[in-house]
Amino acid sequence: VSREFYLNTEEFIDAVAFNLESKLREPATV
Repeated sequence: VSREFYLNTEEFIDAVAFNLESKLREPATV
């Protein structure tokens, strides 16, 4: 696994976690 791939994966996971946190904080509108 190259370092660039690791960094991109880390950024991707960070973005996903941020999106999940935003969804959890906002009231569910389904």
